[in-house]
Amino acid sequence: MDDKKKEKILAHIDKIIAYAKQPGNEWLLGVLFQRVPSDIKEEVLTGHNTIEDIRAIREYLEIRGDISISYDFVKDEHLRDQLRIDNLRMENAVLNLEEKEIDRFYVFCVNAFYQLENIVNYYFQVSYPNISNLLKVIEDETKNEGNYSFKRSEKEEQNVSSIPMFHKINAICNILFPGDKSIKIFFGKLRQVRNNGEHRSQGINNTLHQFMSKETFSTVRYYLTKIVKAIHINMKTLHGPQNIIEKKVGVIKQQLASACFVAFDNKTIQIPDKLYLRIRGKEINDCIVGVFKGGNLVDIE
Repeated sequence: MDDKKKEKILAHIDKIIAYAKQPGNEWLLGVLFQRVPSDIKEEVLTGHNTIEDIRAIREYLEIRGDISISYDFVKDEHLRDQLRIDNLRMENAVLNLEEKEIDRFYVFCVNAFYQLENIVNYYFQVSYPNISNLLKVIEDETKNEGNYSFKRSEKEEQNVSSIPMFHKINAICNILFPGDKSIKIFFGKLRQVRNNGEHRSQGINNTLHQFMSKETFSTVRYYLTKIVKAIHINMKTLHGPQNIIEKKVGVIKQQLASACFVAFDNKTIQIPDKLYLRIRGKEINDCIVGVFKGGNLVDIE
């Protein structure tokens, strides 16, 4: 490649980086590095020390840490990118030795909480798309919290975001870790650090000092990783093949006094006793619509 072509390419790169460093566009920094193929990151190509090149790029983009938590299971591409970027910012704080430890720890905690907030909202939004069902879940899962129990407002919340994060954290911890109060208490304190740290007053530093007296970068990372993995597993269970709901049209093949046999997809099954009354009055060769969950007939429309 001649020098003029190199200069044009570098000029384009400089423009992209300048744009990415503008306020509000920081997300692009993480995306730029993520787009570098893993094989290029690891291999030394002909005439180039690729590992050194990558180190230089990371330094230029102010990327120090590596992604420590996998969010590959998040299907929303924009949210997945944001989670990864917040994770990179969290890990960058650990290695930014030019800053005081308390400042690095604060940035670490704030970006950890951003990830917690987004992944909890994602879990509830995907798992309970009906807001009424979601409100009931939050109420049921926090009903033993005493004065901290969630009660829907008179106008009722309109979406996941309108439910206070405090209640959502308590609810999801009770769902994923029943009987374990430690993780719920931990995230409650992390939420306080994030909320109280907005103005960086002396009182806020006291909050940080109190949190730091017990917690470390490692424990914050540990608890965040633990809940993300638990959410991933729980969502696979909720949305796995065993919970897929589908409707099928069936044809009645045999109708007896107390039993009925219907063919769905060329497979004849007996209607469960609890659903038998739903097809009373139907005759042979009549069509019915069956509701299946995980391959099992659970209802008849």
